[in-house]
Amino acid sequence: MKPEHRCSGGFPHAPWVYGALSGAVALYVGGLLLAAGPGSDLVTDAYLLAYPALEVANVNNDWGFFSPDPGPGDLPRYEVIDGEGKTHRFPWMEALDRWDPAYFRYTTLLVNVIDDGEAYGDGAAAYLCRKHADLEPRKIVFTVAHQVDRTPADVLDGHGITDDMPLEKLYFKRCGPEEE
Repeated sequence: MKPEHRCSGGFPHAPWVYGALSGAVALYVGGLLLAAGPGSDLVTDAYLLAYPALEVANVNNDWGFFSPDPGPGDLPRYEVIDGEGKTHRFPWMEALDRWDPAYFRYTTLLVNVIDDGEAYGDGAAAYLCRKHADLEPRKIVFTVAHQVDRTPADVLDGHGITDDMPLEKLYFKRCGPEEE
């Protein structure tokens, strides 16, 4: 094997192939940095050129990688209405073990229930009805708690970042036979 073919696995490549690939990588990295940069007229014009490549690579989103303030989040939760009509509230995502191999499967299911309860809620509710069978559940209600903005002073005054979160009821499913 000749030494000049070591890096290519023994297959010779034309110099223009390396140049084209290097140029594509440079444009892609430039587009990533451009999308994360501060706004200006020049950046906006350049962003319009980089937009198709960012969309194809699925990196054109609002995830604040360089952001010091990611903003408030949402916490999916659920309520179990038992046989006596009492409501039992349960954390969902925050109660999951992040080291569990099924963590990403459950979090994906939770996000799907939030986005489209009609399509994904029935299966999740059936699982939760079985999980809480000791409560004799009549209904599972999926909710999402919206985190409110807190300043550092608020936290120092004793207000937790998840305190006073407004709760939105998204979807419910009856456990057992349908009855009204």
